Amino acid sequence: MADKLLIVVITMPDHEAEDEADRIRYMLKSGIVDRVHIRKPEWDSGRIEKLIRTIGNDLHHLLSVHSCPELLKMYPALGYHFSALRSVPSRRPSVLSYSCHTPEEVYQKGNECDYVTLSPVFDSISKQGYKAAAFGADIEYTALQTTLTVALGGVTPVHFGELRRRGYRGAAMLGYAWTTPLQKFLNQVKCYNS
Repeated sequence: MADKLLIVVITMPDHEAEDEADRIRYMLKSGIVDRVHIRKPEWDSGRIEKLIRTIGNDLHHLLSVHSCPELLKMYPALGYHFSALRSVPSRRPSVLSYSCHTPEEVYQKGNECDYVTLSPVFDSISKQGYKAAAFGADIEYTALQTTLTVALGGVTPVHFGELRRRGYRGAAMLGYAWTTPLQKFLNQVKCYNS
């Protein structure tokens, strides 16, 4: 049996999904989704904090925020995801991850983080016209052996086998996770990741 992939769901960045906190809570409580990234670039820290509080204290250790590092002081169990546009928080969060768009970035940032995302691996579901990058197979595979790398961009459960073959150890989903009925989504993830 192949190793299970780390399953990450990223919130819809441009709006609040219906029953978002309940859906996040259900995903995490199911044990099928390992981590949820709260990515809301247009939201202020108060609105993000309200979502975190609604999800509940018992699940904070399974959440990462993409902005508002000041929330890490209030909620020390939270993880933090950063990109070239944002700097690392002054105090290292419980889980630190980084956005990469080339295998070279995986090499550079891999030692600083618990895991990285590499995108776009497939054509995006949530961003129309955002096409998969043509990573060189050899350099991609070699880079993925250096750190825990989570594939992002157009990922659906049917891709899990290919991701394992290519050397990825995680799968992040945004569009597919929010456009598929919740129980169907969880059943598919469980089926392809067991």
